[in-house]
Amino acid sequence: MSDPNAEQEPSMEEILASIRRIISEDGEEDTAEQPTPEPEPEPPAGHEEDVLELTDEVQDDGTVVNLKRGEEVFEEPVEEEDVGLEMIDAKGKPELEPVIEAAAEGVAAERLVSDIPGLESVSALSGLAAAVNNHRRAVDPSIGARTIEDLVKEVMSPMIREWLDDNLPALVERLVSREIERLTREAEEISQR
Repeated sequence: MSDPNAEQEPSMEEILASIRRIISEDGEEDTAEQPTPEPEPEPPAGHEEDVLELTDEVQDDGTVVNLKRGEEVFEEPVEEEDVGLEMIDAKGKPELEPVIEAAAEGVAAERLVSDIPGLESVSALSGLAAAVNNHRRAVDPSIGARTIEDLVKEVMSPMIREWLDDNLPALVERLVSREIERLTREAEEISQR
């Protein structure tokens, strides 16, 4: 069974053909004379915006106080809209791909990377994504759920238990006998004084 993502990904030949087409289009555009853009018209002089001056203070109730003159300017308080959130059924979600493609078309003119390196990067990243997806399918899913700490505990516990069984009695006996010897020496030194 073939991978459905493979049908959507362009082949290397298609990518190279696209690069050649873009390069040839760029060459044609450079030779064509580009018209100078018209300057943007200035907004009409009669159009004023509602500007809050730095000498005005808006109170909690929505009134504006002129701090220079100390007088209160009356303005109707702005009512906040009650915006309700609606639950959307997951089945009724709109497709995101058309929205993303439309947004990408608007951003295409503002790209930082030229077309050739961009297409090469996309090709490399799509290959990497495909390899990661293939690897994820091949690996046992329970492996990712366990941490290294869990694996170390699992492997080391039997070895530590065996070492303690073999060495703990002798270790405790040796430490206890040293402590007894130290205490008896101190007791003898105190009694000799």
